[in-house]
Amino acid sequence: MTTATTLNKYGVKETAEILRFVGAFASVTGEVAADGKVSLLELTRYVQLWPLIAPAVENFRASAQESLDLTTDERAELKAVFSEALKLEKPMAEDIFEEGLDVSLHLIQFVAKIRAARAAGQTA
Repeated sequence: MTTATTLNKYGVKETAEILRFVGAFASVTGEVAADGKVSLLELTRYVQLWPLIAPAVENFRASAQESLDLTTDERAELKAVFSEALKLEKPMAEDIFEEGLDVSLHLIQFVAKIRAARAAGQTA
Protein backbone atom coordinates (compact mmCIF):
# COMPACT_ATOMS: atom_id res chain seq x y z
CA MET A 1 0.00 0.00 0.00
CA THR A 2 1.39 3.40 -0.99
CA THR A 3 1.36 6.09 1.67
CA ALA A 4 1.32 9.83 1.15
CA THR A 5 4.89 10.05 2.38
CA THR A 6 6.13 8.21 -0.73
CA LEU A 7 4.34 10.26 -3.35
CA ASN A 8 7.01 12.83 -4.09
CA LYS A 9 10.73 13.31 -3.95
CA TYR A 10 10.91 14.41 -0.30
CA GLY A 11 7.88 13.14 1.65
CA VAL A 12 6.55 14.91 4.75
CA LYS A 13 8.16 13.29 7.79
CA GLU A 14 10.22 16.30 8.88
CA THR A 15 7.49 18.82 8.11
CA ALA A 16 5.07 16.74 10.18
CA GLU A 17 7.48 16.83 13.14
CA ILE A 18 7.70 20.62 13.02
CA LEU A 19 3.93 20.97 12.62
CA ARG A 20 3.43 18.64 15.60
CA PHE A 21 5.69 20.84 17.73
CA VAL A 22 4.20 24.15 16.53
CA GLY A 23 0.66 22.86 17.06
CA ALA A 24 1.40 21.49 20.53
CA PHE A 25 3.24 24.69 21.53
CA ALA A 26 0.30 26.82 20.38
CA SER A 27 -2.16 24.56 22.18
CA VAL A 28 -0.27 24.68 25.50
CA THR A 29 0.25 28.42 25.19
CA GLY A 30 -3.47 28.96 24.60
CA GLU A 31 -4.31 26.93 27.69
CA VAL A 32 -1.68 28.60 29.89
CA ALA A 33 -2.63 32.13 28.80
CA ALA A 34 -6.40 31.56 28.98
CA ASP A 35 -6.88 33.51 32.20
CA GLY A 36 -4.38 36.25 31.33
CA LYS A 37 -2.01 35.20 34.11
CA VAL A 38 0.88 32.77 33.98
CA SER A 39 1.90 30.95 37.14
CA LEU A 40 4.98 28.87 37.74
CA LEU A 41 2.76 25.80 37.97
CA GLU A 42 1.25 26.57 34.55
CA LEU A 43 4.71 26.93 33.03
CA THR A 44 5.39 23.29 33.87
CA ARG A 45 2.85 22.38 31.17
CA TYR A 46 5.55 23.20 28.62
CA VAL A 47 7.51 20.18 29.86
CA GLN A 48 5.16 17.98 27.83
CA LEU A 49 6.69 19.53 24.70
CA TRP A 50 10.13 18.14 25.51
CA PRO A 51 9.77 14.93 23.44
CA LEU A 52 8.64 16.97 20.42
CA ILE A 53 11.61 19.35 20.34
CA ALA A 54 14.40 17.10 19.06
CA PRO A 55 12.39 15.56 16.20
CA ALA A 56 11.21 19.03 15.19
CA VAL A 57 14.65 20.63 14.98
CA GLU A 58 16.90 17.78 13.86
CA ASN A 59 16.17 18.17 10.16
CA PHE A 60 15.06 21.75 9.56
CA ARG A 61 16.66 21.81 6.12
CA ALA A 62 14.87 18.64 5.02
CA SER A 63 11.56 20.14 6.08
CA ALA A 64 12.17 23.21 3.94
CA GLN A 65 12.69 20.94 0.92
CA GLU A 66 9.67 18.80 1.76
CA SER A 67 7.35 21.77 1.96
CA LEU A 68 8.21 22.94 -1.55
CA ASP A 69 6.58 20.02 -3.35
CA LEU A 70 3.62 18.94 -1.22
CA THR A 71 0.99 16.88 -3.00
CA THR A 72 -2.71 17.01 -2.18
CA ASP A 73 -2.42 13.73 -0.24
CA GLU A 74 0.55 15.02 1.73
CA ARG A 75 -1.28 18.22 2.62
CA ALA A 76 -4.16 16.07 3.89
CA GLU A 77 -1.71 14.00 5.96
CA LEU A 78 -0.17 17.16 7.43
CA LYS A 79 -3.62 18.56 8.21
CA ALA A 80 -4.37 15.41 10.21
CA VAL A 81 -1.06 15.76 12.12
CA PHE A 82 -1.80 19.40 12.85
CA SER A 83 -5.36 18.62 13.97
CA GLU A 84 -4.05 16.02 16.39
CA ALA A 85 -1.36 18.35 17.75
CA LEU A 86 -3.89 21.12 18.35
CA LYS A 87 -6.35 18.71 19.92
CA LEU A 88 -9.12 20.17 17.77
CA GLU A 89 -11.72 18.54 15.62
CA LYS A 90 -10.55 18.18 12.03
CA PRO A 91 -12.74 20.88 10.41
CA MET A 92 -11.59 23.52 12.92
CA ALA A 93 -7.92 22.58 12.59
CA GLU A 94 -8.14 22.51 8.80
CA ASP A 95 -9.28 26.13 8.85
CA ILE A 96 -6.03 27.17 10.53
CA PHE A 97 -3.71 24.59 8.98
CA GLU A 98 -2.27 26.96 6.37
CA GLU A 99 -1.33 29.42 9.10
CA GLY A 100 0.28 26.63 11.12
CA LEU A 101 2.24 25.51 8.08
CA ASP A 102 3.24 29.12 7.44
CA VAL A 103 4.44 29.53 11.05
CA SER A 104 6.44 26.33 10.73
CA LEU A 105 8.09 27.48 7.50
CA HIS A 106 8.87 30.90 8.96
CA LEU A 107 10.44 29.21 11.98
CA ILE A 108 12.66 27.19 9.62
CA GLN A 109 13.66 30.37 7.75
CA PHE A 110 14.26 32.27 11.00
CA VAL A 111 16.56 29.55 12.34
CA ALA A 112 18.42 29.41 9.02
CA LYS A 113 19.01 33.18 9.13
CA ILE A 114 20.31 33.02 12.68
CA ARG A 115 22.64 30.15 11.77
CA ALA A 116 23.88 32.02 8.70
CA ALA A 117 24.52 35.19 10.72
CA ARG A 118 26.46 33.23 13.34
CA ALA A 119 28.44 31.43 10.66
CA ALA A 120 29.32 34.78 9.15
CA GLY A 121 30.61 35.98 12.52
CA GLN A 122 27.81 38.45 13.14
CA THR A 123 27.30 37.62 16.82
CA ALA A 124 27.70 40.03 19.68
